[in-house]
Amino acid sequence: MILIVYLLIFLPLITGVLIYLLDKPLVNRGIFLLQIVLGGLLGIAIAPKIFLSSHLGQVTFVTGGWSKLVGIGIRIDPLSFLFLTMNLLSFCFIWLYIWPNRKHDHKFLFFLCALETALNGLFTTNDLFAIFVLIELVTILASILITYKKDALSVRAGLFYLLYNSWAMILYLLGIICFYWYAGNLNIDLVAPLLVNYKQEPVLAFGLAAIVVGLGIKSAFFMLHLWLPQAHSAAPASISAILSGLIVKMGVFVFLRIDGLISIPAVHHLFLYVGLISGIFGALFAIFQSDLKRILAFHTVSQLGLIFIGLGLYGEKNTLGAIAHLFNHFAFKSLLFLAVGLIIMETGERRVKYIRGLWQWHKPLSLCLGIGIVSIIGFPLFSGSFSKMLIKSGDVPSFIKLGLYLINFGTLISFIKLSTTLFGKPSEALSRTKRTHDRVMAGVYFITAVVLLCLPVELWLSGKYMPDLSHYYFSKIGHDTLTFLVMLLASIGLYQWIVKPLIKKFPHLGHQDISFGHAVASSLFFFWFALSYFA
Repeated sequence: MILIVYLLIFLPLITGVLIYLLDKPLVNRGIFLLQIVLGGLLGIAIAPKIFLSSHLGQVTFVTGGWSKLVGIGIRIDPLSFLFLTMNLLSFCFIWLYIWPNRKHDHKFLFFLCALETALNGLFTTNDLFAIFVLIELVTILASILITYKKDALSVRAGLFYLLYNSWAMILYLLGIICFYWYAGNLNIDLVAPLLVNYKQEPVLAFGLAAIVVGLGIKSAFFMLHLWLPQAHSAAPASISAILSGLIVKMGVFVFLRIDGLISIPAVHHLFLYVGLISGIFGALFAIFQSDLKRILAFHTVSQLGLIFIGLGLYGEKNTLGAIAHLFNHFAFKSLLFLAVGLIIMETGERRVKYIRGLWQWHKPLSLCLGIGIVSIIGFPLFSGSFSKMLIKSGDVPSFIKLGLYLINFGTLISFIKLSTTLFGKPSEALSRTKRTHDRVMAGVYFITAVVLLCLPVELWLSGKYMPDLSHYYFSKIGHDTLTFLVMLLASIGLYQWIVKPLIKKFPHLGHQDISFGHAVASSLFFFWFALSYFA
């Protein structure tokens, strides 16, 4: 089993090195064989160890046979398995999407293979310092891929992403230094139980605040999200899909990985309030964007806010809903970025108002885009509806219920705006364009199938391990459908009579480009707030 885990981590890197050194199209095709091998390792060798028992299990060991006190721990449990599955699926559709245009670009393929290796390592390690090293590696590789086009926009966005996220990891490093000072080791299994003493130990409180803010930048907390719109809008569509689907969730993974962290009342209360603010303001900023990719970028902030609301409510169903929404968001947001990226590739146009008639121009792409839209808005019987229903289940405070309604309204209005691109006669941007990128649709079809399978798989898993959840979903579906339709009609009215006039009157209302200095100042303010909150 140890060898299988090492292969899972290092095979993408070995493949990437061979691609880089040999630079042969036939060798480059090995990336598809690689995904089949990784899928086999994950599905045949590791999944039975975790799922085929009366209780969910895990695979754990310490590298080199060292003790937990000094060695790097490896742990694959259901949470790791979920993220490893997301990583595998992500690179499957990314390889399909980029292959027609990048199959001879051995450097780009190498960096993607290295990124897959770093993410697999991150999702299997059980050591706080190893997490730091691997997140730094992911940050560097993501920065290279963001700036790969080498134009002014991508270079500026990539450098901002690199600097701001490096600053985030300095805060994280300060936090784990504090943990090491107190605990004498960095193995999560040994450190996590000690975090309950943070009120009695100022060094633990300082470390906790530093880690929350550092990972909060990675997780795009509102006020700490300032790298995200620039990076998403400047990166190639395939990299935007990885950024939104996986990389922005690294912080969430580490929050969940540090067992006992979320169980601390101060932490899950902070998550609740930060999630509420991120959800509302992310959706609000998205409404006033004119750029297709920036609409999706701000909805990454908003949807992550929903995830943190679920974690902050801390009920069993709420937490499960947050974890389910992690996967659902990975799927439908990746689909939306790939579909929008194809539109931009074909037309060279990114502004919503200049794109009309997509349905007449490209029906398969329009259908895939529509599936992504109905999933993210939580239309009943699509993936987002299940996880959103679980997040708001149970005894939810009234102000959180109000906030969830506001987030849903913001999401509906934004995607009503984006869906206007589907209707009408093809605009000039489309009518003058010949469809030349249909070969990349293979990647779009792949992730569309994943989006459609999310709900059936979630219902099957819930029926297997928590049978009451599927009954709960279907018992609520009639009420939720009626509520959704009322909100949809209200959102259409709000968009037509309030939002459109506001956008015309204040065209720069959603503009938000912040300097690096202001971003660091914002994070320091958040750190001061978190430290005073935990102290």
